[in-house]
Order: sequence, then structure tokens, then C-alpha cells
Amino acid sequence: MKIVYVIDQFDNLNNGTTATAQRSAECLRNLGHEISICAINSNNVEKQHVPIFQDLIEKQGFAFAKIPEDEVFRDIFADADLVHFFLASPFCISGAKVARSMNKPMLAAFHVQPKNISYSLKLGTVDRFNDRLYSLFHRTFYKYFDYIHCPSQMIADELKRHGYKQELAVISNGVNEFYHPLPDIKKPDAYNGKILLLMVGRLSGEKRQDLLVDAIPYSKYQDKIQVIFAGAGPQDNALKELSKSLKNPPVFGFYHAEQLREFYNFCDLYIHCADAEVEGISCLEAITCGAVPVISDAPYSASSSFAISEKSVFKAGDPEDLARKIDYWIDHPEERKLYKQKYAKFAEKYKLSNCMDQMVRLYETILTNHKD
Repeated sequence: MKIVYVIDQFDNLNNGTTATAQRSAECLRNLGHEISICAINSNNVEKQHVPIFQDLIEKQGFAFAKIPEDEVFRDIFADADLVHFFLASPFCISGAKVARSMNKPMLAAFHVQPKNISYSLKLGTVDRFNDRLYSLFHRTFYKYFDYIHCPSQMIADELKRHGYKQELAVISNGVNEFYHPLPDIKKPDAYNGKILLLMVGRLSGEKRQDLLVDAIPYSKYQDKIQVIFAGAGPQDNALKELSKSLKNPPVFGFYHAEQLREFYNFCDLYIHCADAEVEGISCLEAITCGAVPVISDAPYSASSSFAISEKSVFKAGDPEDLARKIDYWIDHPEERKLYKQKYAKFAEKYKLSNCMDQMVRLYETILTNHKD
């Protein structure tokens, strides 16, 4: 198949949607499909500067593409069997109108939920605002599609609750086979004697890294706990300020895949506190490597579905309960060792190759129904 990916930012790997697009494109190409990219720095598409909000957008690891002339889209879509849109951005909205006018089979994905936006505007808990964003997304973009790719059942349920009538295809974004257990890896000397807690993700309000900082004083192991925050984002300075009272200051950094795989393998626990998460690929990567997680049960986060033990779930927004779950796993090293194997086994069904097989079947269904 000849498939065009339409996504504002593809070549700068600093956000989850871009990472998903890069992984899936590589996998589909390896399966023999032809993937073309319509994004910034391809086909003369330029970056769009957004007055007032540009600094915040960049801190979130994102960039908007400038809307080109319709002919640019037409040239890119001309030979495509199917056009796959990743976001309800102005760039993708304009591209979808052109693809529809060309009678091209189309698929839209739902990778960004309203809370990913509203938390950045300090409106994350305002239900009316989030509901209006769901309505806006549908009115301007998703209503033009028959199929929507949902990376989790949670987000599919949210779309149904907000009146989306399209066919909702639940397919995980998948984990690259690069992530796997490294049996012989050892914790670096710098962390010897420390309890290493790892949290990976954008340093943004909805990810709730602050909860982990708040939980540490409630732990009986607080003097031994060392936190690694792997990521970048607008909450960087606030988190560093919040962490000043901790005995062991957290390590902050943006790490490449090879380093993350090592962290996933030698950390004592992987912590996932997000209030809003369409899926949570970093959590999946961690358990694929055999890390034992402690995950928030936030209703708008899909990641708690990866927990296979009640001891791996804490009450959303509750640092004391998070500390209790951390202490439980540290108190039971043999059980934690057993669950490292169980989590790695459980995560096998989320392998990228399996997920992309499902995606190809979805593409084929769309093409067949479009012909009919």
C-alpha cells in the first residue's frame, strides 16, 4: 500500500505522537509498504509561529506546521492509497479537506486528548472546557472520517461518551522490539545503595511528576530513594524547586533510546503518575523491559490497564498511597523479582509488529469499504 502520514512534526523526536509516527512508519516500511510523510521540513512545508503561545508550545516538545496551498497536499496525496492523519491540528484539518475532495480513503488517529492541552492552560480539571474541546475536535475534524484509531479502550470510551459515532478502532501504538529485558545489566556504581525510581515523560502538568516528589517524604526509605525524571518540558524549573527538600535531588535529563532501555532494566520501580494519558508508551516500554510499575488509577489515564497486580496501582493524586505502594515493593524483593518476569511476559502482546499487523488490517478494511 501507498500511505501518506500527515502530522505537523515528524523529524524532531521530542514528543510521543512523533515517536509513534516514526516507529510505525519504519515498521510498515519493513513490511513492504510505501510510507510518505507530509510534515514540517518535507514537501516545502514550513513551521508555523504562534504568537503568545510559541514558547509554551516549544517547551511541550511540539511544533505546528504552516498550512500550505491546497496544491501541495494534492501533489502529495495524488498516488496515495490511503491518507493517515495524526492530529486535529489546523494543518491536518486543511489536509483532510483536500483528501476528502479527492475522494481518498482516510484514517484519523486520536493521540492527543483535551486534557493534554487544558493542563498547559491551567484548566485541566475544568470539565466544561475539556468537553468543549472534544466538541471542537469533532466539529472541525473528526466528523469527516468514518474510522478513528484509538490507542486505548479508555480513549475510545471517552469519544463514545462525547458523541463520536465513527467506527473506533482500538489498536495500541505498540512497543518497538528494541525494548526488552537485559538479564545481565547491573545498576551503575553511582546508584549503589540507592532505591532507584524512574519516571519517563514530558515534564508537563498532566504527567504529575510533582506527586512522586510529594510521596517520597512519606516513604520509610526516603533517605535511600533516588529519582530519575527522564524528559523535558515546561514544569522543569518548578519540579527542581519542589525537589529541593529531598535528601537526594532528582536527576533530570532527556535520554536517547539506548539509555532509556538501560534505565528501564536496572531501575527498582517505574512510576507513572499521569492524570491524563491516551495510552502511556513509556510505561509500556518499562514493563516490556521487566520493570515493575506503580501507576495512577486516574480515570482519564489509560496506563493503569497495564497493571497486573493491585500493588501496582495507587489512588490518583494521593502521594501517601503512592508511598505505600513503593514501600510494599521495596519490602518484598522476591515478589518484585517474580513480577519483573510476569510484566515482561504480559507486555509481549503489545509488540509493535503485532500492533502494526492490526493497523494493516484496519487499512485494508477502510480501502475495501471505500470501494464499496
